[in-house]
Amino acid sequence: MARVHLPAPLRAPGDKEGVATVAGGTVAEALANRAAQRPDIAKAVWADPRRLAPGVAVFLGRANVRSLKGLDTPIGDDADLFLVVSLLIGR
Repeated sequence: MARVHLPAPLRAPGDKEGVATVAGGTVAEALANRAAQRPDIAKAVWADPRRLAPGVAVFLGRANVRSLKGLDTPIGDDADLFLVVSLLIGR
């Protein structure tokens, strides 16, 4: 099963690691399964069921999935997915 790593702004209170193991054969399936475990993060991650929210990037290991096959990128059981979110800073 793949591991999904959440950045600090998306972690539950007290969750210092931010890692969950989820099933899925593609990036989209793994992220959907993670969002099913934590419905509160779904709006932060997804713009709609097939598109990430603005400011969200997903890395498979060190590769941005946009440079691979996007959300349809196949993943193995040993995959590490890292979510990165942009933080807006006021002027």
